Amino acid sequence: MASANNNQEFEGDEFSNNLFSDLAPLLTLFGEQVTKQFLSMSMGWADNVLLSMGPLGIMTIIVSAIRIGGDKKMKALVGRKRARESYSVAEQELLSSTSENVCEMWSGQQIVRLIGDSEELKTLIANQDGDIYNIQSAVKAHLLTLDGNYGSRLIYLVGGDVLESLSNAAPNLALNVSNATVPVHELWSLAALGTLLQLFAVAFSAVATYHWKWTKGGSPVQAYGYPCFCVGTLCLIVGVMVCGHIIEGVTEESEFHVSGTGREERVKIFRFQRARTVGDQHFPSCAIFNAEGNETIKISRLTSKNYRLMATGFAALAVTGYIAQFVGLRALHWSATIVQLGVTLIMTGFRAWVRRGLAEDPDVRPGFENHELAWLTLFLMSQKQQDGHPSNISAPTSQQTHNEQESQYFWELVTGYQKPDDLLFSRESHHLSEEKSPVFVVKQLFGPICGHLSVNLREETRIHPYLSPSEKQPALENFRSAGNFIPADDLQREVSTVSNALQGIIEKVMDFLSQPGAVSWKIPNIVPDKIGQDGELIVREHAPEVYLNWSFNVRSGKLPEYRSPDGLRTSLQFQLVRKSQVLRLPSDSALPPWELEDARYLDAVISLSMYAMAARLQFTNPLTPEESMQLESVSRPRRTLHAWQTRTGRIMGCTSRDSAREKIGQLRAWLNRPNLKIKEGPLPNGSGGTYFLRVDWYFGMFLSSLSSHDEQLVAAEQGARVEILELAIEEKPTSSLPIKWAQELLSLFMLAIASEIEEVLGPTEGHMDPPTKENACLRRIASLVVEGGLAETKEDAYVLIIPAFLKYDLLRD
Repeated sequence: MASANNNQEFEGDEFSNNLFSDLAPLLTLFGEQVTKQFLSMSMGWADNVLLSMGPLGIMTIIVSAIRIGGDKKMKALVGRKRARESYSVAEQELLSSTSENVCEMWSGQQIVRLIGDSEELKTLIANQDGDIYNIQSAVKAHLLTLDGNYGSRLIYLVGGDVLESLSNAAPNLALNVSNATVPVHELWSLAALGTLLQLFAVAFSAVATYHWKWTKGGSPVQAYGYPCFCVGTLCLIVGVMVCGHIIEGVTEESEFHVSGTGREERVKIFRFQRARTVGDQHFPSCAIFNAEGNETIKISRLTSKNYRLMATGFAALAVTGYIAQFVGLRALHWSATIVQLGVTLIMTGFRAWVRRGLAEDPDVRPGFENHELAWLTLFLMSQKQQDGHPSNISAPTSQQTHNEQESQYFWELVTGYQKPDDLLFSRESHHLSEEKSPVFVVKQLFGPICGHLSVNLREETRIHPYLSPSEKQPALENFRSAGNFIPADDLQREVSTVSNALQGIIEKVMDFLSQPGAVSWKIPNIVPDKIGQDGELIVREHAPEVYLNWSFNVRSGKLPEYRSPDGLRTSLQFQLVRKSQVLRLPSDSALPPWELEDARYLDAVISLSMYAMAARLQFTNPLTPEESMQLESVSRPRRTLHAWQTRTGRIMGCTSRDSAREKIGQLRAWLNRPNLKIKEGPLPNGSGGTYFLRVDWYFGMFLSSLSSHDEQLVAAEQGARVEILELAIEEKPTSSLPIKWAQELLSLFMLAIASEIEEVLGPTEGHMDPPTKENACLRRIASLVVEGGLAETKEDAYVLIIPAFLKYDLLRD
């Protein structure tokens, strides 16, 4: 009977010989990925203690320490590939740091560590006014402090070079996610609890062996069993702990905190990512903001510490300790293995818990590819009237909610457009998904232009305060401040080149028109006082500087304001300055040159306007392929839904129906293009649609009936029966968009100076067959435009010049 009972009992020792005593200790060698995940976010001794108590992935820890701190001979021992492995590969897999060779990027779904440069990634800080700083400039502006407990004293100690290095470091996206790292007190609490659990495992085995005298397979436990287990466990703990220290010790962490001044200015911390493709993976443009309440910037970077000797010694100690522990556990009662395995499982849970922040997604706002700088500027502008943390605004898409769409902010030069109404508003008529409906945005961005347009040039004195473009249009200054810290892409470099060319042309044109014999000005101080009899130009001694303010309407505001006259109420103003403090200039000497003040904002004007156009194009085909098929089945017969195109034109003037032929004849003659096709049509202000599936853009809106002072057009506004026609030509498709926008600014400048000219001087030549006319003064202006690179031929330059002079009736036979 006793024999039967003994046979029915659970024979743990026999079972343990096959499972617990052999397999359980071997399990601790595995767990590679979970171990690497823990190591990649280790930043102190508390993490090392957690790693060493009930360790999992022991071989991964040892190999990782050798990869990070070992010499080539040690790396060769753990694999031939490791000996020739780039350090960047180990950094990418195992460390929390970023460097010149390793960066972190947002893939659209998750944070990815890559081998590559970080030029397209920047950590930036924005205040409530939209001004942008990098870390270095934010510290100097007292918006940030380094390691807040030490304040400015520590900033002084680290020095300017170190601060600049930290400012230019690649952003650590994972470290700055909300709750990515748990508080230090929580780490130490779990480390202490883990230490107690490991001590319990060691003490339990001692009690079971020496006090309870549990046997091993019916025989007393071997004398070497417990000493091997105890010493092996201690060696393993120390070895793994130091290996963990080697891995986290090669990085150095720094923390910046928002200062009191920063809180008063309600600064926002974010990481800017420009779109790029690495290998076959595309990474979208975006801004990644700190979560609400997170006022720190964490940076982890590599150090030059040498751990070669330590890596060799403690890697060997960890291996020796594991072997001794394994031998000891095989000699002990099977319950010792169960307890140690239980400690390992519990500690694995603890380690996973302290890395729970890795499951959190950062606060990402999708950007606008190829126009990231403009999008970021206007995104921050949209926050000026928002309290607290930024609202959930991203780049314009058809997937936004109505509230998100209403918060969009835009800024642009005024352009005209014709849109295909029947398709853009088809969601309402065909009941497509309303939550994705872009109808509101389309109505606002493509809505009719309300109000009148004006462009002016007037003389000012320094007695009257001059408001620079940045003061009246803060979006321009915000664009510049962002551009100081974000590297320019190819498009932005082209914009800068075109802006410099435009500045040079404007200044040279003013220099030429200021010479006697070019034009007769309404403003008396532009041309010198008189010409001496001996052929010398006489300029008053210590004459005051001449200031000319050039201003015109721009369109800006949030989407709900875009169709109201308020959207055009503000104007953009530049100032031209000529200094004159000499008494006498010989006739072969040049007058003091004109300078376009605030020309540095020209690239902002062009870039923001290009962004507004690109945002509109996002909605010219808002349908998914499935919705396009659905719409095609219910819309009018066969149209090419996929053939979306854009076409640009330029308004050359406006006239009544009765005067159209005469005006067209004048344009063709003065443009030296007798066969030029000039289209007559209604005002392209978005109120009328096109039949073809495309959007037609029109420059030159300041030459349209929205800004004309012609008597017939005024009579038409007052109710007279006069049909108004806009005269437009189609522009060459070969010109780049930056050049088109620069040409628009140049045409506005020509309108401004034409408004203050009484008469164009110089000889005019005319030909009857074909009928053409040309003035020497305008020919010189056209040559300056061609030389500056904004036109390919003289005839192309005339398109930007002639309409302004015709508008003010300055071109006569």
